[in-house]
Amino acid sequence: MKDAALKVLYLQGNQLLAGGVHGGKAVKGEEISVVPNRFLDDSLSPVILGVQGGSQCLSCGTGQEPTLKLEPVDIMELYRSPKDSRGFTFFRRDTGLTSRFESAAFPGWFLCTVPEADQPLRLSQLPGDASWDHPIMDFYFQQISPRIAVLPSALLSFTPTNPHSDCKAQRQEMGCPTD
Repeated sequence: MKDAALKVLYLQGNQLLAGGVHGGKAVKGEEISVVPNRFLDDSLSPVILGVQGGSQCLSCGTGQEPTLKLEPVDIMELYRSPKDSRGFTFFRRDTGLTSRFESAAFPGWFLCTVPEADQPLRLSQLPGDASWDHPIMDFYFQQISPRIAVLPSALLSFTPTNPHSDCKAQRQEMGCPTD
């Protein structure tokens, strides 16, 4: 997963950061696991996002103000359990080639990054209401093969692409011109 500025999301400690290069080397992005929240209105595209094979999930918290953090909760438990998991759920809004993720627990708050590299993934209200300049709310996904033997087919995995690599095969696969 990468933001519209082509910064990949990577895990450092217990935080997802958005960046690209460290010490002259390209940062390897974190694989993001995605499952639907089966207990919310499907037309809103509710999804739960996890890292480290789905062993930690993004949460907006349960307080009066949203606080984005990774919690040690198994993504498949959230998928199977009918208990309220709104704090872990985001409504995916496709905006052409990119997607936005709005918190189900805190309507109007979206996942975002900032233009500077190596800053944490965070939440922001619509751009005009942001307390800092120019939040980046649009994200790209590249789907990789599901791990059918390891996890149920409900789990989709995504990994970032390197924007500087040769993408000819990807463009052909998507039906785009390659020249």
